[in-house]
Amino acid sequence: MEYVKNFFSRNEPRSTGATDKIQQYLESRVVFHRIHLAKALENYTKILGAQEVLSVFPSVLDKLSKDEKQVKQQLLLQIPKVVAFLLEAEKNGGALDFVTKWCVPVFARILLENPETEVYDAALLSISEFISVLPQSLLQNELFPLILSFKTDNQETFINILRLLQQILPKVDYKMAKPQIFKLIDSGITSNDSVKKHIIPLLSIISTMIQPDEAQIIKQHLEKLVLDENPEIRAESTSIFPKLSLQLNNDQQLVVLFEKLLNDNLSCSVRSRAATRLGEFICSFKAPIPDSLLGYYHSLITPNTEYTEGENQERLEICAFNFPGVLSATGREGWESLQKTFSLLISHEQEKVKSPIAFSLNEMMPILGPLLTEQFLVPVCETFLTDPKTTDFIKIGIMKNFSKLLEQLSQENRNKFLSYISNIPNEKNWRIKKFILKQLSQIVQLFLNSETLEKVFFPLVFKLQIDKVAAVRNVASLQFSKIVKTLKETELCNMTSFFNQFLELSNCAVYQNRQIFVKICEEILEYDKDLFAATFLPALLELSKDKVDSIRLSLATFFVKTNQSDNFKSNSTISEALDILKNDTNQEVVVLVETILQHQN
Repeated sequence: MEYVKNFFSRNEPRSTGATDKIQQYLESRVVFHRIHLAKALENYTKILGAQEVLSVFPSVLDKLSKDEKQVKQQLLLQIPKVVAFLLEAEKNGGALDFVTKWCVPVFARILLENPETEVYDAALLSISEFISVLPQSLLQNELFPLILSFKTDNQETFINILRLLQQILPKVDYKMAKPQIFKLIDSGITSNDSVKKHIIPLLSIISTMIQPDEAQIIKQHLEKLVLDENPEIRAESTSIFPKLSLQLNNDQQLVVLFEKLLNDNLSCSVRSRAATRLGEFICSFKAPIPDSLLGYYHSLITPNTEYTEGENQERLEICAFNFPGVLSATGREGWESLQKTFSLLISHEQEKVKSPIAFSLNEMMPILGPLLTEQFLVPVCETFLTDPKTTDFIKIGIMKNFSKLLEQLSQENRNKFLSYISNIPNEKNWRIKKFILKQLSQIVQLFLNSETLEKVFFPLVFKLQIDKVAAVRNVASLQFSKIVKTLKETELCNMTSFFNQFLELSNCAVYQNRQIFVKICEEILEYDKDLFAATFLPALLELSKDKVDSIRLSLATFFVKTNQSDNFKSNSTISEALDILKNDTNQEVVVLVETILQHQN
């Protein structure tokens, strides 16, 4: 035992003699050595490089795959990592041959020998990882057939096959294996509930790949699931309907089956799950949408006396959540039938009901067009933003896409929001300010009027730069250059007036504002050197005597960025400020100034 402990107390194998060490571990009679070798395969791969791995590893895989179960278990977990490295490093096809000739046979041998549970689980996990790293050709020609070759003698194996198929089917052409897959489905659909639960997601995936004639077969299976005794199976089956409906094109029988779930008398969870899928199911239909489905959708907003208060609340929230999707399906022509439901949703007192509308207003506008937007959506947007009862979450829903929302409005309707925009600095929720700042350069371009820019946006930018919340100031600082560039490109406003409002920050009692002044001076210098030298430079140089270290450090950093300017090299007042900073008590400031002076000399 002492020998084994000493053996494993050594460091990981180094590049020198790595092949010899592999051989030493491989031929050792001590099982711990071979376990260690299996665990270290990924490390050895990086040490040896792709070419040598392709030469050395085949014999290693062959021998370790016939070893003790602990060795096989570690080997299986390492193989995908080795292959991922080879596929990235090896471009001449050697890695593909390695997978075909060695890796897949190893999996096949271990799985078909009915190994111990630990090894079997490791093999399945390894195959699952393989699916994410192998190219489509190997998935199609090697791994897919291997998965289909597994025996389905017991429930656990069957379920594992279904899980792997769920992963691999979206990445391969399943047509060559259709008979085998449909045979698995036929077997699983009549099996126990555990198997059925894994059949359902597989059916959902296949529904997106099949031809209309094959869709009829899936529909027959779906009918069995809808009539299943287990409510969990019925509830899960709802996921298949939207995808299958796209293949069957307005199939009335599918509507009837879905309505059975919507009106399930035995389980509220089934009704709820079906209602959740209703919007997606409606969107799968080409016009005309079945009246029965639209009728049921509208009924969600009205409490049903046969249902509990909790279920009625859930139905209401589902109605709100699905409204944008239903509108996209019905289009502008269907607005009249949706208008009453829309009015009830936006006037509801609950945040959960109104918020889906708030978050989707910008998507609803192009569907309804300018006239209906002006008549119905603009008033809603105004109310949500200005009503004191509106929660911050609903406001954020509008603010997240505010520039896109404004972009779709006429100038007259945009101007209705100017009072709200100018009041943004007074918003209590700092997140709303952040959302506006991130879109401000786009918003500015929508108000190309000199008076609006100077009276609304100049003060807005200034106030947000000096906001009390650090997170807002940080975003404002990051966005400042972009906003300045946008304002300049409009050629409609007096930029000198814009910059002059920041001059008062140089002697502000709040040190963060003095720091902001230094940053803004960089923008002013780039925009207009004469304006900077005449108006801002004297105030900036006074900060060399500031009591706060971070201000003097910001000033020194400013000089580092701008000291190559000819104006700076010949300016005596700047030289005086540098002399003051050269003797600063803060060592970081001194180092920066010395760097500047060295460059000047």
